[in-house]
Amino acid sequence: MATVKEKLKLLGREELARRLNVGMSTIGMASSDNEFRASWYPIVQKLAAEKGVTVPDNLFGWKKPVEPAEPHEAAE
Repeated sequence: MATVKEKLKLLGREELARRLNVGMSTIGMASSDNEFRASWYPIVQKLAAEKGVTVPDNLFGWKKPVEPAEPHEAAE
């Protein structure tokens, strides 16, 4: 299974930080958490395409869908 750390090595930490306009510590946190911020998706994928690297969607911190509440039973 791919990891953020592996992908950062292929993409280049400094290059990604520059394109995202974030510090290296923020990139380091993504590596530690093994999760890219979802808001980074278009920039990460553009850089990945330029470098011929595949970055799977599951490496991004997408919001989890909210399960619908169970309907209340009618009072008898």
